[in-house]
Amino acid sequence: MATRRRIRRLLITALAVGGLLLMLAGIFYAGVVVQVEATSPGRISTVEVMLAPGLILAGSAVFYLLLRGPVDGRPEDEPPTPEPGAPSASPTSPPRRKLSRLDGLLEARDFLPDEMPEGWTRPLAMRRSRGWTFDTKTERVALELSPKKWMSTVKVLVAGLGTREPVSDARCAEILAQVKLVGEFIETDPGKEHPEKRMWISIPNGVRPRWSVPRSIPPVRERVLSPHLVAARKYLPQKLPLGWSVPVAIGDDHGTDWKDGAWMIATGDDRFMIVCLVTSKGRVKLSVTFFGADAIEVSEGDAADMLRHFRGVLEFAQTEEVPAAVPTRTYLGEIAPDGGPRVLLN
Repeated sequence: MATRRRIRRLLITALAVGGLLLMLAGIFYAGVVVQVEATSPGRISTVEVMLAPGLILAGSAVFYLLLRGPVDGRPEDEPPTPEPGAPSASPTSPPRRKLSRLDGLLEARDFLPDEMPEGWTRPLAMRRSRGWTFDTKTERVALELSPKKWMSTVKVLVAGLGTREPVSDARCAEILAQVKLVGEFIETDPGKEHPEKRMWISIPNGVRPRWSVPRSIPPVRERVLSPHLVAARKYLPQKLPLGWSVPVAIGDDHGTDWKDGAWMIATGDDRFMIVCLVTSKGRVKLSVTFFGADAIEVSEGDAADMLRHFRGVLEFAQTEEVPAAVPTRTYLGEIAPDGGPRVLLN
């Protein structure tokens, strides 16, 4: 569709330029004819004299066609005919035009019964109202078709007559059963100023959005982990203790200072640990931070029980904790020398 629009714009531009050139050529040729006729009378034939106005008329005709309508002869408000095999328009597409009050009322009337049940009044549309109002024996009901940006919804408002008590679920179900051409109803809040009213919304049949299922799984694009994140992995337990989750690599910094990433592990008692490499006092150390779900504080005993499973660490020392909304406990591990030079983190 976008390609057809671009081709149409190019065609209109080409015709406009062509029409302008024809008019300019006619004007120029008319000046030449007048000059030649003034110096040598009778030298220009009748056909040559008529050529100038012919060029001007041709250029004017092109501009007239462009101003009259589209070059493909289809009115602007008429939808284009879909090409063979092209997908049909989505029901969630925005409406091409805004419904007038009368059009909206007529469309909303289709959702009510053709013949109102016994004891129900005839639907009325009050002045400036965009919906229908009618009474049952004990309730007042209002129905409105509410056009949204991507799809329309049917709103039904139910309130008791002569009472401030909300209508029961069973009675609302009886009234909503009379509404046609809609799917399931969902109750919504009518507002604090009308606690006695109950509002229900539904989607007309055939308008509920449908999401297409991809024909195949999207191609996998595996992220390259940070070298510091890969280096920290070798200090995690080779065999995970019972109840520990598989280590999860956090590659995004999420607006924090973890630009090199970290490993997250969960235990079976709602404890979590964040593991990464840091530089402290010029040396690379292993940082392990513990925190619990629902702000549960991790005790020193629990931390010691979990720290004993890490590999290649000589000792752990607790850091000074900073007061925060979520209580944490962080330890720095002294990495055992492997015979090579220590590498500082950037």
